[in-house]
Amino acid sequence: MPVRLHNTDEVIVADTRIRRKFDETKIRELADDIASNGLYHPPVLRSVGETYHLVAGERRLRAIKLLQQEKREFICDGLTISPPLLPFNLIKDLSDADALEVEINENLLRVDLDWKDVVSARARLLELRKEQPLSETAKELAETSGMSERGAHDALSRAAAIAPHLDDPALKNAQSEAQAFRAISKRFELELTAELLKRESRETKHKLFLGDYRKQEIPRNYFDAIIVDPPYGISAEHFGNLSSNVHEYNDDPEYAQSLMYQILRDGFALWTREKAILFMFIDIEHFIPIRDEAAKAGWRVFRTPIVWAKGNQGFPPWGPYHFTRNTEYILYATKGNRMLAQTPSDLISGIPSAQEKLHAAQKPIGLYTYLMKLACQPGDRVIDPCCGAGTIFPAANACGTEAWGVEIHEDMYNLALTQMESAE
Repeated sequence: MPVRLHNTDEVIVADTRIRRKFDETKIRELADDIASNGLYHPPVLRSVGETYHLVAGERRLRAIKLLQQEKREFICDGLTISPPLLPFNLIKDLSDADALEVEINENLLRVDLDWKDVVSARARLLELRKEQPLSETAKELAETSGMSERGAHDALSRAAAIAPHLDDPALKNAQSEAQAFRAISKRFELELTAELLKRESRETKHKLFLGDYRKQEIPRNYFDAIIVDPPYGISAEHFGNLSSNVHEYNDDPEYAQSLMYQILRDGFALWTREKAILFMFIDIEHFIPIRDEAAKAGWRVFRTPIVWAKGNQGFPPWGPYHFTRNTEYILYATKGNRMLAQTPSDLISGIPSAQEKLHAAQKPIGLYTYLMKLACQPGDRVIDPCCGAGTIFPAANACGTEAWGVEIHEDMYNLALTQMESAE
């Protein structure tokens, strides 16, 4: 293919190209290499009317532009190239879909291409080829990429499933296309299961509501205990990189504190019977103001937090070679001087955590069961107005109690619905 020359500044680079991230250090290294050793493979352009559009070689184009800014010449195919000229290879009669296939195949050979860029590109290819069967598009992709037809078919199918959800928090920590596909598949499965459970509309021992708890018909003077794990107000939604699970809820400090205050007031004045127990998980930073607010609401509050020692379940907030945080804290309060079933230590330890976490802040079923057995007798009623993935339901089943849960986020509600169904 003969090398042609064109004005670098007139080459059109579409803003929909696959590769979105460029390492400027690597571009610098490539530019210096081209200046020293020459350009072996010119960028590939295609003609669209009287204009030229980049098909492949954006890193090389950026490196050449960098050399031109520095007024440095380089060699290509025996020619000395001076600014503002660009050597290129031309592909004619190339449709948008054909050009995208060339771009995909060139970039797939590069190790540093992000999996999200690959998924987006394959989804765009499917959109451009929507008039033809998927099997035909897979065959074309296989012919130009070296993949098998089955592999290309599967890759395109995964891209179609993942691409609409690339901004979803559930994919925030996915390190690969395979991890992302598993996360999306799990979500689809949960949504389907939840929908089937909703359609059954059968009477259940436990109750679960979707939405803000303040908008639900929660019976008055009905509950013997509240066990609640509200947002901590420490911006935990930004901690997702510390775990394979994601905090998807609003953990803004002001929002979280106002929610906890409201639960304390409603729990004492509206939900609970004459005698009741409250366990509220809480961050140590907010313990004293929440303790004082609980007292204002009418609760008799234990002066210091109950400490849950998590064993090896913690994480080092400052990173390696610093202390690992292996404890969490619980506010304990009573109404009407209701007593616990025994006289336990304020240090809880030895709670197994065998279950797989369904979200990052989920507490072990064993811990909920332990607290529930302290606070309740079989036949009692317990509520969790921030029930997350529904840990309260299997715990209630183990204790012979009736559990009510409310969850504002639909994804967590679907998880809780499956937990409740399993408990039933």
